[in-house]
Amino acid sequence: MMCGPAIYYLLANYAAVSAIVKTGRSVNIFPEMADSTVVMGASTYPQIVYKISDANVGETYSGPTGLTMCKVNVISLALTDSELNALSFAVFCALDIEPGNYGGVQIQGIFLKESIDTVEKRPNNQNQSLFSRNQTYDVWYQLPVTV
Repeated sequence: MMCGPAIYYLLANYAAVSAIVKTGRSVNIFPEMADSTVVMGASTYPQIVYKISDANVGETYSGPTGLTMCKVNVISLALTDSELNALSFAVFCALDIEPGNYGGVQIQGIFLKESIDTVEKRPNNQNQSLFSRNQTYDVWYQLPVTV
């Protein structure tokens, strides 16, 4: 889906997000799923995983408009509830943008549709909880139209 580069660009370049998820030289923002080689270590949290689905191209009687909507699930993961709140609010602020070109994609608008919190046991440490918030956004972007 074409909106992936824009989502990564917006999250990675927003100072409040990168300040929270940056560990050393790496930024813990992953498309589709976290890197399984590092996901078990405490240093990988907090992190963001985003998944893009359901792209729908706008159609008219005269053909495609180029305006496309996709659904983006942004999952924020943290070891504490307060860290999760800070991260998910920073994600919301990063995606609350004016229309423009981000990461080479012409974004028309991003709208929060739903937010669901969960608490789970960490896979490698059954005594420690992992807090997560799944925020679902509708992302409207413009595809190039060829005639």
